[in-house]
This record gives sequence, structure tokens and C-alpha cells, in this order.
Amino acid sequence: TLLMASCAAGHKRLSRHLVKRGAGLNKRNAEGNTALHFALAMGHVELGDFLVAKGADDGVTNNYGMSPF
Repeated sequence: TLLMASCAAGHKRLSRHLVKRGAGLNKRNAEGNTALHFALAMGHVELGDFLVAKGADDGVTNNYGMSPF
């Protein structure tokens, strides 16, 4: 999703805009990763904190059993 891509790239402003407009915080890609997985995998901890504060599930695991943390 666009939110996943913006989180992976660390685009805070765009990510916040997308969340404000209703982007799915817990949507998964084919591998089961969420925007939170992408943000944290790329080291964007502040963005990850924002996603969790807005309701992203920090206990979710992907298809390989990996959590965002």
C-alpha cells in the first residue's frame, strides 16, 4: 500500500496524511507485513511510535512469524 511505502521510506508527513485520511494501519501485503513492519525494519522508530499511537497492532506477526519489533 502507499502507507507501507511511505513508512519504509520514512516519509513522516505523507504517512501522517495517509493515516488521517483513513489508510489501513493493519493492512498486510502478500508476506503479511504491515506498515509498522516496514517503518521499524528501516529504522524509523518515531514513525513506528506514531503508527502504534494511532492504533497499529504492535503484536501482529507476518507469514514468517516475525513481529515488527
